[in-house]
This record gives sequence, structure tokens and C-alpha cells, in this order.
Amino acid sequence: MVNKILQTLFFVSITSLIRCAPLEEQESSKITGRLANLLPTNPVDPGIPGTNQATEPAEYTPPNVTLLNVARPVEMRAVVVGPKSAPGLRPLVIFLHGRASNCYTPNPNDPTDHTQGTSSGEWPCPTSKLLFSSFRGYVKTQTLFATHGFVTVSISSNGVNAQDIKGTNTALFQKVATRSTHSSTCVGDDPIITTTPNWQIRGLLFIAPQTIGQNPVPNIPSVVILSGCDGDLTDLEGQMYIDGLRGVDKGLALHSSPFVANASHLYFNSEWPQISTHTPTCDPTNPQNGLLTRAQQEAALAGYAIAAAHLFLESNDHVRPLIDGSGFRAASVSSAGPVTVLSHAIGANRIPFIEASELLKVTGEGAMSSQTVTIRRPYPTSIVGSESIAMRATVRETTIGTKVAVSIIDASGHRATFGTFSLDGLPSTAPAGAPNWAQEVRLPLTGATAAGIDLNQVYALEIIP
Repeated sequence: MVNKILQTLFFVSITSLIRCAPLEEQESSKITGRLANLLPTNPVDPGIPGTNQATEPAEYTPPNVTLLNVARPVEMRAVVVGPKSAPGLRPLVIFLHGRASNCYTPNPNDPTDHTQGTSSGEWPCPTSKLLFSSFRGYVKTQTLFATHGFVTVSISSNGVNAQDIKGTNTALFQKVATRSTHSSTCVGDDPIITTTPNWQIRGLLFIAPQTIGQNPVPNIPSVVILSGCDGDLTDLEGQMYIDGLRGVDKGLALHSSPFVANASHLYFNSEWPQISTHTPTCDPTNPQNGLLTRAQQEAALAGYAIAAAHLFLESNDHVRPLIDGSGFRAASVSSAGPVTVLSHAIGANRIPFIEASELLKVTGEGAMSSQTVTIRRPYPTSIVGSESIAMRATVRETTIGTKVAVSIIDASGHRATFGTFSLDGLPSTAPAGAPNWAQEVRLPLTGATAAGIDLNQVYALEIIP
């Protein structure tokens, strides 16, 4: 059962409270290893192969099809991987890659070189070029999915991307599980977010998405995997797929954002690192940058994507602590080397406690590192029945052990420090000016109850360095 959690719907910035001197830039790898091992291990690890044997990847290529309001026919190509000897109806996971080059000029001296003559607007590809196979970039993840009993289909959307359409894709599926997107897949409207009598979307997975044409869906559970280095190309805009859903609909669906430190969005798709579009600080081919390897990122993607599928399709609550901000990690994710994945979530029985508004009063802000910050609601509220308070906080990059206490105040002025937390800063591999992702902190309310705070009339929080 999901705990009843109160949320502070704002970023608690405690950068000015830090007394630790920033570490040197080359220490980021040490920060990564420390963070990767701080979280307790979740007892159930979806990144470990399941009990099924996966089929060999198979491709289908029917003739191109004509879509309504699309000038030129588009391809019907896909990679399919499923479980062997798994009888009955199986859940279906669809992978839909994002916008990348559609065509490239083959290199006669290196068939693996897909960087020459790449283009995004050509369709169909001229005879001198080959189709860029972004849809083959998730085979390892698909194979792991299959061992867990899922049928996976990774489809090619080059023809759609090249013609910049806003169409609606329909298909007859018994059950559609998780749509996995990557980078700028979500340019334009979300074409597949709907339900018909023939099939139903049970969950969404976005992989380092941009927000051009962003269209979050409040009533369908979702996970947004964020890449810590290049920030989903620029500024961690994928976080808006979570933050944009605050206060929308009834808030019953879980929406989560696992943050993968030192990740580049290109390494989530095995076909994409061959494209020369890296920023200098996030070039995964440069070992001096301290970024994750392809193997490390594939392990992170597979583990957390399968966790989402088990939770959304099978209501497997044992994997939920990996993605709902509870602060657990999947040991398998670090099988290829230390990987830090932190998560934050909204929805799923979380109740807003303090929301950013013009009525909210914040006092004590300033540059003094010892200054207490008080956050007052416009009126007291009851939090009876809640188990904890969740908030998000940022600390300066590459710092270790920033300690903060939190007090609660009721309408009678009674005050009690009910919890403390300690945070490490995230690794410093992001480009200059990139945002510092705010980490979720969860504090149980048992201390407030023991101190005699009137939980029927809670008025304010204090952030104490």
C-alpha cells in the first residue's frame, strides 16, 4: 500500500547553508561512487534477468503505408523480442525512438560509421543513403524485458519525424504497457496517448525527453528518466513532465523522475552515440569527462524501465521503492560500474501540504549560512493520518554531508524539530549553467507526534542549518 505522504510543492534551496568547500572537478567520480552506495538495496531487483528465455531479435518490414494528411508513405519497420514458452496473453511494451537523423551516407571503409551525410528532413532516403536504424537501439533492454515475460516491439518512426506530422497512431493490442521514448520523441503532440475499446495504455516511460509540444497525461502513470550530464539536451526540461502535472486531475496516478547522474541522453540508444552531436562536456567518447559508459547506461535504463512495467502492468508493489522517491537502489544497475540513480515522485496518494503561491510567506532567506528559513501557509491545515513529509532540496555540486534539520509549527505556536537529513551534491559533469536537480527528502512525522504538535492545525515549516 502506498503510504500517505505530504508534499512540499516547491524547491527548498539550501545552497547558502553549505559549509563544505567544493571538491575539485576530477573528484566527481568519487562522488558518483559514494552516492551509488549510500542508498539501501531494494530486495526485488528488476534489472536481474527473469525466468523466461528471450527469443532472438526479429525484424518485420511490410510495405510502406500512407497515413492521413501525410504527404509521403512512411515505413513499417520494427524489432520484436519476446519470451519463449510463455503461454497466454502477454503484456506488450512499445519502444518509440526520438528524433535523430533519418538517413546517412555509408562509409565503405567502416560499415559501423553512421556519421557521414546524416540528415533529418529527407524522406524517403535517396538511393545514395541508408535508413538510420534508431529503432534497433534498444535490443539489450528488449531482451531483458522478454526474460521478465514481456513482448517488446521497437518501431521505426523516421518517416513520421521527417515529415513533422501530428497524427494519431492506432493499433489492435490486447494491452499496451509502457511506451518508451527518447530525447525529442515528444516533439509535437503525443500521438499514442489514448484509449480505445481495443487497447489501453497502462503506463508511459519517457527517456530524456524534450518539452517541445509537451503534452503530459495526468491520469496515466509515468516515469521520466533524466540524463544528468547533458540535461536531456539542455536544461533537464524532462522534469516538466512531472512538475507540469501538479494539481492536475485527482493526482491518483504515480509520476516519477529517476535522475541518472553523469548520463548522456545519447547513450540510452545504442545506435545514437555514433552521431557527432555531443557537447564538449557531455561527449561520452571522451574518458576525461567522467560520464557513464554505454553498458552502465543500458543497465540503468533496463532496470528502471522494467520496474515501471512491473508496477504499471502487474501492480507489483515490490519494485515501487525504486522509482517513487523512497530512496532505494537496484544493485544490478551498478553491475557495469557505479551508477547513481535518484528518484522523485508526485501523485499516488501524496497530498499537497505547502504549495508555491502568492499567499505563501517565506522569511529568513539570505546569504548567511546559519540562517533559519520559515515557510508559512496562509492558514493552518490538518495532516492527521499522514506518515511523512516529502520535500525537494538542492545542495552545491560535489559537496558531501550537508546537514539540515526541519521543524514543524502548529497554530498555537508549538514548535518541534521532527527530522534531520544529510545530502551529498550531485557530480559536477553538467555543462556550465545547467540546473541542479533537486533531490527528494522524506521525513517521518513520528517525531512531531511525540513532541505534542497538534497535527490538526499545522501552520509552518522551518528549515534549520
